[in-house]
Amino acid sequence: MEDTYSAHYICPDCRSFTRRRVRDDACLNCIPVIENDPETTALMLAFPFLIISRRAARRCGLTVYRTGKKCNKKHKSFRFVGVGGCVACCWEYSTHDFT
Repeated sequence: MEDTYSAHYICPDCRSFTRRRVRDDACLNCIPVIENDPETTALMLAFPFLIISRRAARRCGLTVYRTGKKCNKKHKSFRFVGVGGCVACCWEYSTHDFT
């Protein structure tokens, strides 16, 4: 059984046609599963529209934050507190086939 499906509508957050998870209808562009950090994944699923500055997220001990602004590749997803990189961009890079 397949865990994802192709949506026939644009995601309101990242404004793109992307695959979605069957179990919770989560956009794979906006909320990628971070397998080694279930607390971060739970935070992103529980508060998908959370807007917080990087400084405030760092003070709260969070590993991700969201400003509401788009990254260079037009994603409006969470960013990592440590490096400031877009989670969706990192996910795309990690799943890219470089062969």
